[in-house]
Amino acid sequence: MIFITLGTQRFPFNRIIDQVKELRKTYKGDIVIQSGYTTCELNGVTSQSFMDSDLFINNINKADIIITHGGTSSIIKSLEAQKKVIAVPRLAKFKEHVDDHQLDICLTFEKKGYLTVLKENEHLIDKIENLKNQTFNQYVSNKQDLLNDIALYIEQVGGQA
Repeated sequence: MIFITLGTQRFPFNRIIDQVKELRKTYKGDIVIQSGYTTCELNGVTSQSFMDSDLFINNINKADIIITHGGTSSIIKSLEAQKKVIAVPRLAKFKEHVDDHQLDICLTFEKKGYLTVLKENEHLIDKIENLKNQTFNQYVSNKQDLLNDIALYIEQVGGQA
């Protein structure tokens, strides 16, 4: 099963839905989407706007692959469940978010070897195929490392202002 979480932002995330339409043509397994405020009317896909925490975690645990927006909570919950994760950051230029902080978050997790990022102009089908040959570092929750990364990010962003 593939579990896709688009988060709860009030901005639509149609760019990923368009890729799931293509994926559905070839992927024969179950696809479950937590769509938030994104309209999701795809044949052969189970979709729900919002999920309570138990259902959300249950879908993570049942999934072989997680495709997630760049929200830290969704990423960390997926990594803690030791799932293969494709992160798709919401981008401001597509009006999916107010800025590109999700891109920074996703690239940081990718740089640490925890997941792969679907970058602009890449295809979800290719990323899923590549997962078969990829191994990732095991994520271990370390709040101090996270706080250090956040402090470094704030320092970098503050220096750009």
